[in-house]
Amino acid sequence: MIGFSLAETGVSIRIPQHAGDLAHEPAMFAGFAFTFALICLMRFTHHRLFAYLFKPTGLFVSLNFAWLASLAMLVFSLQVYFHFPLDVGAGEFYIGMFALTYGLMAIQYAIGLQVSGDTVSRDERARLVVTAVLLSAWTLLAVSSIWQIRVFGAGMLANGIIGMEFMIMATLHPVVGVWISLARGRALRNQRARLSR
Repeated sequence: MIGFSLAETGVSIRIPQHAGDLAHEPAMFAGFAFTFALICLMRFTHHRLFAYLFKPTGLFVSLNFAWLASLAMLVFSLQVYFHFPLDVGAGEFYIGMFALTYGLMAIQYAIGLQVSGDTVSRDERARLVVTAVLLSAWTLLAVSSIWQIRVFGAGMLANGIIGMEFMIMATLHPVVGVWISLARGRALRNQRARLSR
């Protein structure tokens, strides 16, 4: 499904009548780049879910299939949004699919963390918990963005506010990841120093 979503992203790029017209379609390339980055992030998150937390139960499998379907619709909804950026319905459709996709993944992480028991190391569990919290934060941001669209309507103000919020979250996400990696490195160095005494 992730491969299908990538293919859907590539197919959505419209071929203009003249090659020179490509320079006049920056939104199309921005839409492709953003969609590609989103799918890559989802692929990484999905891989970690399967590597550490996935249990083949009926609930987990059902949630995973629902997530895969929502990912395909997320890609479609983003392409619709980039074609109609000032349309309220397009904005709500995209952000609603964003909330659903991230929410389903957050639920899978939460369930996986509950049923994984001692099969995951303490350090990895901490990273997975942070991932679940970040997925939940993205979901809450998307839900609040739908509210903002309803209050302000789709337009430059709402798009600007929502864009700034998403950029802040997009910046915080890797910063938190780096901070966790540095903290883990310090903890390992401290542990080695204590053992060498």
